Amino acid sequence: IMDGCVEKLRLPEQYGAKNNIFSVLFGGIGTLVDSLLCIKHFVYDTRTWTLQYLRKQTANNFPDESVLYELRAYPKRFGSGDPYSNELASSEARFMHELVRNYKFDERVIMLPALFIFTGDIYTRDLPATPDGRRIGDRYSYGASAGELLQHRDITKVLISSASLPMVLFPIGAP
Repeated sequence: IMDGCVEKLRLPEQYGAKNNIFSVLFGGIGTLVDSLLCIKHFVYDTRTWTLQYLRKQTANNFPDESVLYELRAYPKRFGSGDPYSNELASSEARFMHELVRNYKFDERVIMLPALFIFTGDIYTRDLPATPDGRRIGDRYSYGASAGELLQHRDITKVLISSASLPMVLFPIGAP
């Protein structure tokens, strides 16, 4: 269906299309940002735990449930309207974009990033736990939205946080 394939008698995967686009899909930006925020808060700001202790708890799916509860209660998550979390999310999104756009794949291919993975937030049984309090098998954030662990959801704050992302850098999409 793509322009050029019929004329060249090649599939898009065989560089048959006039414009060959390769999508790099990033899932869970809200979970990523929440994890970084929890590490910053609990390890560096308040020194509640060491990085090694938090790493061990995360790697073992939070055997100490008091750690899990503290992480899950952290309020300044992406989607809470917190300016710092929005700024961090924007910065991480720009970093992801630069990783893709600066990678020299093939001169015949245009590399474009996206902030979602088709059904990636559902099939999570093989993904490790994350430092924001997400356990193995729990869903991670989808697209440009907040993570599953955001408490007291306020739709306006969630939309403000999502709007803080540089959507123009993700032409494949960021639902």
